[in-house]
Amino acid sequence: TTTKEMLTAILANKGKTVSSLANIDPIYNIPTTILKCTPSTKYLVLEMGVEFPGEMDFYLWLAKPNVSILTNVYPTHTLYFGDEKGVAKEKGKLIRALKKNDFAVLNLMSPYTKNLIKQTTASVRLFGDKGEIKAKNISYTNSLDTKLTLILPKRKISVRLALIGKQFVENALAASTAALALGANPAEIKRG
Repeated sequence: TTTKEMLTAILANKGKTVSSLANIDPIYNIPTTILKCTPSTKYLVLEMGVEFPGEMDFYLWLAKPNVSILTNVYPTHTLYFGDEKGVAKEKGKLIRALKKNDFAVLNLMSPYTKNLIKQTTASVRLFGDKGEIKAKNISYTNSLDTKLTLILPKRKISVRLALIGKQFVENALAASTAALALGANPAEIKRG
């Protein structure tokens, strides 16, 4: 949800952006959000969280993404998926659905990323410690902000997140990587 909100804030600098609300169940949220688009909508940002096997198939029937972000794979919802591999398999559908001219945005710190790279023909953009987008000089302030230096392919920018915690740094990396793939510049990323 945080990654979606960050990406929405960045893309809103580039054109009319519609995104799914809060963290409402995607089964209802995705179709409702799609119906909010008008001819002037430039970007549609959808959160496709999964809880049950086959759920991603429904989302991909509703919307075919040009950019897919897989932020992480953790042992959540394993009641229905069995284990992390089951979660990775379902979430991986989002990456496998991409076409040659699309972008897969993947967390290089995830043990499932190397396998996902092999499963897509899309252009792969990596974020994380050794990815093309990474964070340095991370610090936390007394006002509960996170400060960091965002390392982009040809530039470094100082960023302040109005959130505190390393998990939000990963979200910022994912959103920045997707925004760059969509043509955002460093100033738009920082502003968002």
